Amino acid sequence: MRCILRHCELPEVSAVNGLRALDVDSQLGTPLSSEGLRRIVVPEYSGDARTEIDAVCQQYGLPPFSRGPYIAPGTVTTEAPHTQDRP
Repeated sequence: MRCILRHCELPEVSAVNGLRALDVDSQLGTPLSSEGLRRIVVPEYSGDARTEIDAVCQQYGLPPFSRGPYIAPGTVTTEAPHTQDRP
């Protein structure tokens, strides 16, 4: 933390407060909070869903999503899921 503050030319005495601030979920009380995200059930990516997503990728000239890691510039990066039927 002190290195970051020094790089930003901020007083290093703020390091303790900065570290304390990192303990607080900045999205607390919103759907994006750590607690809210833990409640999300990630759908399985296999079978028909996998076939359909790869077909949409092909339609738009994108590499198959199942081959990951998939990087969509300016959006998300995801690792390809590990499935039994993966080529």
